[in-house]
Amino acid sequence: MSLPALPTLDRTLARCPKCAGEAVWIVGTPLRSLRAQQLSLRCERCLLTEPLGYTTPHSRYLFPWVMRRWGVSP
Repeated sequence: MSLPALPTLDRTLARCPKCAGEAVWIVGTPLRSLRAQQLSLRCERCLLTEPLGYTTPHSRYLFPWVMRRWGVSP
């Protein structure tokens, strides 16, 4: 069973809402029983992590308010 790939997002304007750090990464946590991944944004500087959404083999759902807050765009 293969998990979906992490989505490609534009992180050129991404900043952490807590410390304004620019080292922002997308982290995927596999949910094997659902054949999905929970996506999170993580700041490398202050280690703040916030859920970004979910991705499955056929679709993805990203929380728009989190994308706006962190400055990430699809």
